[in-house]
Amino acid sequence: MRIVLAGVALLAIVWGGYWFVGARAVESNTKAWFAARNGGAITASHAGIDVGGFPNRFDLKVSAPLVYDSTSRSGWQAPEFKVYALSYRPNHLIAVWPDTQRLQLNGEMLDISSDDLRASLVLRGGTALDIDRITLVGNAMELRSDRGWQAAAQTLRLASRKVGDESALHEIALELLDLSPDPAWRAGVDPRGLQPARIDGLRLDMRVAFDAPLNRHGAAGGTPPRPTAVDLRDLRLVWGELMLRGEGRLEFDGHGIPEGKITLEAENWRAMLDLAVAAEFVHPEAAETWSRGLQVLEDHGGREGVLEVPLHFSNGQMRLGALPLGPAPRLP
Repeated sequence: MRIVLAGVALLAIVWGGYWFVGARAVESNTKAWFAARNGGAITASHAGIDVGGFPNRFDLKVSAPLVYDSTSRSGWQAPEFKVYALSYRPNHLIAVWPDTQRLQLNGEMLDISSDDLRASLVLRGGTALDIDRITLVGNAMELRSDRGWQAAAQTLRLASRKVGDESALHEIALELLDLSPDPAWRAGVDPRGLQPARIDGLRLDMRVAFDAPLNRHGAAGGTPPRPTAVDLRDLRLVWGELMLRGEGRLEFDGHGIPEGKITLEAENWRAMLDLAVAAEFVHPEAAETWSRGLQVLEDHGGREGVLEVPLHFSNGQMRLGALPLGPAPRLP
């Protein structure tokens, strides 16, 4: 019995030592990360770093974190930020955001509020710490801009999973449910109130190939990986009786210019045309001409009430079917 008790005591001492060494490493590495961000265009600060969770977890709390890039006039700040990890499984992290935070993008300030916004991050072994999978979930999401607009979503779900062992290919899915768009946007798109005040949902399912693996090198301030190809498997927007779907493939050159085609399907397109006329995107006198032309496209597709049209990206330009739309958006 004494031998058993002595063994248990020894294991407890060893485990406790492991935890304290690991906790100090978490604290020192976090402080080093903040310190390394200063001295250039990117600055970072905090009001305190604490590590708890003895003996089975590493609970990291960063008080008043702030990260800012003066070149892009972009940054992020929050009252606090927490990261949890089991001490016997340090490659699986749980990040928890506070109910309020602030994000700045190109000088525009966004105040973000949420209910239980958190993420799960699993890293693969090795010094590069490749991202294996990520899941982000939040409720009661609200955005308010200092430029006067606001938007909300009741549910946010985002997931990414690495495909294969060596490739920089990820499956990415996004779901936004019960969306409340900015009132000014809705007044411009639906001035007569033909559609519900809220958008039912937006769903996105795609595979994205990057030019390098997603790992700590990009997160530590190096060159972030850029997409080289996107296989859009399902894009779906549902707003009342309207549904817009899309699928296709885009490839990006070294300048971020897309090439490829996305096939769009509009269900109940006549109601969409009514919206376009009410919003004066289509002149009322031209509505009948548009209706006859779109009817021809519907007949060609063979499904009643469904309009199918390709969105082409070529030579830096976009066109919807045969209709030129102008320059294609490019990756930053």
